[in-house]
Amino acid sequence: MKKLLLIPFLLILLAACGGTSSENQSKDNEEVKETSTNKELTVDEYVSRIENALNEMGDKTNLKIISNEENEDKIQVITLSENIFIFIEKKGDKVKQVNLAATTNALLTEKEDLDFAFLLLVGTVDDTLVYKDRYEVVRELGLSDDNTNIMDHLKVVNKNKVQYTFKGDNKSLILQAELK
Repeated sequence: MKKLLLIPFLLILLAACGGTSSENQSKDNEEVKETSTNKELTVDEYVSRIENALNEMGDKTNLKIISNEENEDKIQVITLSENIFIFIEKKGDKVKQVNLAATTNALLTEKEDLDFAFLLLVGTVDDTLVYKDRYEVVRELGLSDDNTNIMDHLKVVNKNKVQYTFKGDNKSLILQAELK
């Protein structure tokens, strides 16, 4: 029952996170790679990327696809744990935006899995990034810095035609990836 109440709450927070502030944006200093991997990505292809990444991690993470359903708002909701979810907004059957949402409880009960989930989102949205580049995006967002209070944090990073926005508050943590 708690999970059913949590999903609408996270959807409201995702809607509130939709706007970004240009003063928080960091510029992409690297040349954008011309690839088609992010362009016209279908929901099924994206879910397959998540499945493959989780399979590669094996026992190194407790995350797994517990459920994968389309909600009444036509948003694909993937539950990875009790506290970590992926919301896929789509245009037709194509991915428009992917949001990783976690309760703040994930910081206390599954911190390593949450850290992996941040890298998972970056790497599955843009599969051209090698691990070092994925980690760099997460670092630029301030998510790997122990001095960053991610429960009171907003940061935007642009990389390879994807805008990553992190917004954390005392109720939820949201990493958004919008394909440009």
